[in-house]
Amino acid sequence: MEIGPNGTEYLWGTIKSYDPHDFVSMDFHFAPPGEKVDARTLVEVRFTALGNKRTRVVLTQSNWEAFGEKAAMLRDRGYGQEWVALFEGAFKSACGG
Repeated sequence: MEIGPNGTEYLWGTIKSYDPHDFVSMDFHFAPPGEKVDARTLVEVRFTALGNKRTRVVLTQSNWEAFGEKAAMLRDRGYGQEWVALFEGAFKSACGG
């Protein structure tokens, strides 16, 4: 859940399964701008320890076919790039990097 600057709540995902220190899997809810869509992608994040102070994080997003003709555009020009920005910016900063 994300709360926007004006207090609006956005449901981005619903956890399907998780194993602490290993992985999390969730249905990722989003709609293209201006549209109401009930389609979801599947986001899986795996964590692999690389010593005491490093962790490899691998994110895979699938089920793009749920978006039909817009799937390629959403994947290639949308969220594929946004995950990079999220991990290299906000996530890295939150982890003290």
